[in-house]
Amino acid sequence: LLPVWNREHSELALTPSFGVLDIHSGAILPDFRQDLPEELYKIDLGGMYRRKLDGDRILGLQVSLSSPSDKPFDSLDEVSVNATGMLRVPAAANDAWLFFLNYSDRRDFLPYVPLPGVAYQWNPGPEFRGVFGLPFSMVNWQPVEDWTLEASYFVPRTVNTRLRYQLLEKVSVYSGFRWYHDSYLRSERDEDEDRLFFYQKKAMSGIIWEISESFSMDLQGGYGFDRFLYEGEDYGDRGDDRISLSDGWFGQVSGTIRF
Repeated sequence: LLPVWNREHSELALTPSFGVLDIHSGAILPDFRQDLPEELYKIDLGGMYRRKLDGDRILGLQVSLSSPSDKPFDSLDEVSVNATGMLRVPAAANDAWLFFLNYSDRRDFLPYVPLPGVAYQWNPGPEFRGVFGLPFSMVNWQPVEDWTLEASYFVPRTVNTRLRYQLLEKVSVYSGFRWYHDSYLRSERDEDEDRLFFYQKKAMSGIIWEISESFSMDLQGGYGFDRFLYEGEDYGDRGDDRISLSDGWFGQVSGTIRF
């Protein structure tokens, strides 16, 4: 998160990110007999704007211009757009209603279709925070000191759970489960509307080190299973150009910078 400006009633920040999926499987997409890229990159040049309105309402907009591809920004065919508008309306006590409208050209369902959403933000105390609605829900619960349970769900196939323990002042350990997917714009695909989807479920454990107020490192390892790829327009095409990957152990290192 990189703040650009912060005024009394509004703020603007950049949210850049970078990731790489390293496959090196030697697999071939079966329908078109093309090699599966060995590396898939995700470069995201996002931004976020929020403004406080009358009555403590908050209006927000988050937009990302990204290039998830084996050849990022090689052409406009490798560029993706995601945008979400949000309105927060206060309710009883510290609670609030949240209204959303999202556009994405990379969903595995209803791509290119603006997707509305509504949720209720429930904050009964510092130990529990929850958001319940559609298309997503999330919970952050601290049942006892030093232990935190985090869980989220986005319809229809994205689940994240993590149980975290504060081992030291700036070091925490965790275990969890994740079911998720990513989509990529392969540079040599035959149809512009096609996406290369990668699905995986994984059980993982890790350690987070808060090196400073602005920088943290996450060292994670675990076991990935039920992994497959396919190229098509949405989840209904999951039988097309499909490649199943074997289960296996994985490790990853990630860093987060906050300004």
